[in-house]
Amino acid sequence: MKKFILIYCLLGVCWTAFTQDGVNFGVKAGGNATSHAGTGLLNDPNNNIYAYHFGVFGQLPLTSDVLLSPEILYTKKGFKRRGITFQSPYIDFSLLAKINLGDSKAYCVVGPYASYQLEREFSYITSQKTYDFGGNLGIGLKIQQHLRMEAIFQTSANVWTAPRPMGEGYRLTQVTLSALYLIR
Repeated sequence: MKKFILIYCLLGVCWTAFTQDGVNFGVKAGGNATSHAGTGLLNDPNNNIYAYHFGVFGQLPLTSDVLLSPEILYTKKGFKRRGITFQSPYIDFSLLAKINLGDSKAYCVVGPYASYQLEREFSYITSQKTYDFGGNLGIGLKIQQHLRMEAIFQTSANVWTAPRPMGEGYRLTQVTLSALYLIR
């Protein structure tokens, strides 16, 4: 119950902020690949989890070339390791800076995120927390006035350890490909 109250309060604050003049908001959805280590996304794609994400975002212009963009996304994260699949739903809260790259339609995306795990499917992992935090780095492209595409790499600052036989530490990493539609 506390989770839902927290989520509704955050959505209310975001909605109030997004309805101010000069601020745009919209919806974001797409696919993601997650793994237990950054190199696993490329070196061991059979152990990746392929899932989806969706949510809302806002855009507050700071200068003519820089936007501040808070996001709230529902996403599935996890990985496969030694024949076992670990996957859980999360609520991601990101605060991204979007910086235009010259006169092109491309822009850079950078900023921190915090996640809250809604379900603990793999609770026997001893150091797993219900929260996560880390950083985002990516690139975006303005397709039309209201349509954007973004590719973002996300890595966790948490390192979790599992009991034997898995015994090693792991860090959730994620690559997302998203379509964004500005409503206002």
